[in-house]
Amino acid sequence: MGGDPNTANHQVDIPQLRLQLASDPFNSIVWDELINATSNAYPDGPERVSAMREAYESVTLQFPTSTSYFREFCEFEINSGTPETVKALFGRCLLVCLDVDLYGLYVDYIKSASQDDQAQIRACLEFALEHVGWDCRSGGLWEEYLELLVKAQDGKDVANVRQAFHRALVVPSNSLDHIWGMYEAFENSTSNKALAKRALDEWRTTYHACKAVSNGRLELNDQLDTKMLPLPPGKGGRYQMEQAEKWRRYCRFERDNQVGEDGFRHAERVGLAYEQSLSYLVQFPDVWLDYAEWKRDGEGGVGGALKVLERGCEALPSALALHFMAADLMEEAGDVEKARAVYEALVVAGEEKKQDEGKNEGDEGDEGDDDGEAEANRLKTLAWIVYMRFTKRVDGVQKSRLLFMRARKFTGLQWEAYAAAARFEWLNDGNKDVACKIYELGLKTFLNTPPYVVEYAKFLIGVGDFGNARSLFERALTETADEETGPLWDAFIAFEAECGGFSTVASLQ
Repeated sequence: MGGDPNTANHQVDIPQLRLQLASDPFNSIVWDELINATSNAYPDGPERVSAMREAYESVTLQFPTSTSYFREFCEFEINSGTPETVKALFGRCLLVCLDVDLYGLYVDYIKSASQDDQAQIRACLEFALEHVGWDCRSGGLWEEYLELLVKAQDGKDVANVRQAFHRALVVPSNSLDHIWGMYEAFENSTSNKALAKRALDEWRTTYHACKAVSNGRLELNDQLDTKMLPLPPGKGGRYQMEQAEKWRRYCRFERDNQVGEDGFRHAERVGLAYEQSLSYLVQFPDVWLDYAEWKRDGEGGVGGALKVLERGCEALPSALALHFMAADLMEEAGDVEKARAVYEALVVAGEEKKQDEGKNEGDEGDEGDDDGEAEANRLKTLAWIVYMRFTKRVDGVQKSRLLFMRARKFTGLQWEAYAAAARFEWLNDGNKDVACKIYELGLKTFLNTPPYVVEYAKFLIGVGDFGNARSLFERALTETADEETGPLWDAFIAFEAECGGFSTVASLQ
């Protein structure tokens, strides 16, 4: 009775927000509202900690590469959790979200919790630099690390400190000028002045080259939104598409701008750019493909590309282009059976579920389910077609024919598979009768499907069989719903305009 009415309202809002997210888990606005409502619903204490932890767990499970929510979650645990919960959370996110701000938060936490244990702080900084040291915003981490090394060496270990400066000077970072100044001061403080002068003269050229790259790099990086959620393409509207293009531009810049002759270091920098882009574009197949192509063409080779594609296929199992590229790379490397296994998995996937659903034919569905099934059938058909092409390449035409016989047993097979099989026959053997036989098999199911009929008609016209082409159009027009016959009439009239007489064309029109 005497409770805070604002608190009551927030507590009512939370179940409603969760209901909205259950129906639309990619609504970033509602996720923000849920976090804010949960924060406001409880006074400080164990109940609030539990509720906030649950909210953050929900959003990070939905978006396991979200750098912004993991930063918030880690800050919350640092302020409200225990050393064990903080350590566990950082263990979950640091290797997944290669974000400089997140690593900076981790370094600050270790510094505050280590009681000035210099060895532990150094190990923490080295861990951070190993993973995000190539980021253009990593300058602050490099500065801390170099200051710590210079302070600790006290005239000893000069070679190791010099090597650390050299590592930092090939990173086009936001602290490059300051790091160069630190390096000059370090070299001038050493006892071997001649060596110091030679080192500074040698590395001044690298510093200037790196500076030229860092300006363009920082300009592009400043345009990237590191708070954007990793939504599916289109779910984030025009802004998401603009950000996706900016990430692509950033990755291309990294690929095209090497500093010095060390290809390995450059590869590390480019790899980090792709990994960071995938924190936000994990559901964009083209980014995975671009990353894999770069790996294949560079030091990663086919093995590196396949590792990228394996992760991409796990994140996007329905993105067939990723599976196809993986199979192509396996075939290229001579591992035909592994490639075959990729195709086999694609055409078999979901068949058991489909058979189980077929036993419940009386169950009612909805339009969303129908659309989903149509898309699944379209993708499965494409997988069958590419599998048939592969089989023809590695096993011959006869095995490809047998595979098509298997494909025909798939109840969701679309007309494109019949057209592809017919083309295979015509292109390989030039046997018109076999190709037509396959097209005619497809007509048993797709006579009322205008795109298939038009495809078949084009084949007949191409081989000069005008009579059967004309007959095909006439048969299809009698079996197709009036409102769907437009493409058939257009193709039929165009055919008669080229091959028929004036009266025939006028009659059709």
